[in-house]
Amino acid sequence: MILNEVVSSEETYLRRLTITKEMFMIPIHERSLLSTAEFDGQFGELQSIVDLHTSLSQRLSNADASGTLDFQVGQIFSDICHEFSIYKGYLKCFEKALVKRGKLLTSNRKFAEYLVEAKQDPRCEGFSMESLLIEPVQRIPRYRLLLEDLLKSTSESHTDFESITTALGNICIIAAENNEAIRQQEELDKVYQVMQQMEYNG
Repeated sequence: MILNEVVSSEETYLRRLTITKEMFMIPIHERSLLSTAEFDGQFGELQSIVDLHTSLSQRLSNADASGTLDFQVGQIFSDICHEFSIYKGYLKCFEKALVKRGKLLTSNRKFAEYLVEAKQDPRCEGFSMESLLIEPVQRIPRYRLLLEDLLKSTSESHTDFESITTALGNICIIAAENNEAIRQQEELDKVYQVMQQMEYNG
């Protein structure tokens, strides 16, 4: 049951990443609704995240189809864990992108109108850009929970036990590094705000 959840949750996550790309990233870029800097500020590392999870979903699906997932899932995650470092850049900029998006919605009428238009499209499955862009923020913690549940249900004598243990350890490290990166970015933002205020008062 946990293995099925690993596969199905990855398929769902990839589908939502794909919606983000096809319904928001590509059209916004093609219609030049944002400047290059604004576009990068909103989507950042998202294309790399899409590419990563296209590969991961394919590996999980192949193992599931061949009936070998219970022997490979730990190894699959162990092999790919280091690539999750791309999340760090996305997470560091998430809050800043959120604030900027709020300003864009009031200052950029075409951008705001497109977000409403896109959400109403059946291909968006009712998701707003806002709800889709928060998905990557929740993904690494989700892997941690899935791997913890999987490890609890795996015998120490199982051939994949060691790989699952390694993968879980790596995911915990990545989650901690992401949290630290976010904290450091928040501190830098506070310093920048103070400096701006000092210049303004001066």
